[in-house]
Amino acid sequence: MKDFSFYDPVTGELTGEHFSSSDPMGVALNVTEARPAVEGRHDHKTHRVDLKSMQIVPHTEAPPPHPVDVRYDLLAQIAALEAKQHRAVREFLLGKGGADRLREMDDAIAAIRTSLAATPVARETSESAPPAAGDGPAK
Repeated sequence: MKDFSFYDPVTGELTGEHFSSSDPMGVALNVTEARPAVEGRHDHKTHRVDLKSMQIVPHTEAPPPHPVDVRYDLLAQIAALEAKQHRAVREFLLGKGGADRLREMDDAIAAIRTSLAATPVARETSESAPPAAGDGPAK
């Protein structure tokens, strides 16, 4: 009987789920590219899979952020900047300046959108689907 530990194919984080089987067909049906596993029963709280070497390694440093989290953070930054523009728009419309602040915010948003476009989109799962491109964080 062999034990297997499932892990996230994007981050290498062990999920805490385990599978045991002595039947190669059972392993083939349960371990897939979308739901990978490594041989052995490993503690997900103290170890992870190094995706380069495919070895189990202890948590010595924080794992790389999940792409869904990175994209969500970038969208939250855009939403925060857009929320600050109301006063600058009002001042501009009333002829009291504001154009420079609007330009600065627009430049900052453009830079974040460039980062957003360069951030890979993770495979969507029922547990963590990224927000739509134009959506900000839920309010």
